[in-house]
Amino acid sequence: MRYTRESGKAAPLIIGLVAFLAALAGLWVGSKLQSDPEPPQLANGMILAPPKPLQPFALVDHNGEVYDLARMQGHWTFMFFGYTHCPDVCPDTMSVLNLSLSQLKDQPQAAQDARVVFVSVDPKRDTAQQLAAYVPYFNERFLGVTGEPGALEDLTRQLGILYVVNDDGPEYTVDHSASILLMDPAGRMAAVFSGYPHDPREIAANYLKVRQHYQE
Repeated sequence: MRYTRESGKAAPLIIGLVAFLAALAGLWVGSKLQSDPEPPQLANGMILAPPKPLQPFALVDHNGEVYDLARMQGHWTFMFFGYTHCPDVCPDTMSVLNLSLSQLKDQPQAAQDARVVFVSVDPKRDTAQQLAAYVPYFNERFLGVTGEPGALEDLTRQLGILYVVNDDGPEYTVDHSASILLMDPAGRMAAVFSGYPHDPREIAANYLKVRQHYQE
């Protein structure tokens, strides 16, 4: 490039502008780091920072009503995916979730804000009637939901939930994730709790940590 008197005058202005923008970006990043506290460490779990928004989906609950993003607004939702004919992981985890809520007796607002949703990935057998007989057995406040395979895919794909229906006979099994997901009051995935078999004290403590983190 040929140097001219005009380009020589412009160069300091360009350099100054770049330096100003770099400094401005540095201030913005610094303010973000100060305003967004480091997520706390969870026992057998992980906080998503920022939480993951969900795209629209529509399932049906065990009362025959639509369950969608709007139903998740305004409270925290523990979400677990399984099926009612599961011999071990599902009943164990549902029992743990019930015990986890009982751990919150000294935190009445946190307990009131919590919901538990069991999502069946076996809609062939888990009708609304079947879910209504199964889910409230663990806790009357728990909700069972399911839907057509395509509707389930709309939700599970977003959440990274994997499952395989081994439809090889009347007593077939379903391979599925044992993780518990925690959704925030805006209907976003805020945390994942792994480490089956789950511990109710850990689940309750993790829930309180996630709540406090997003309230700061």
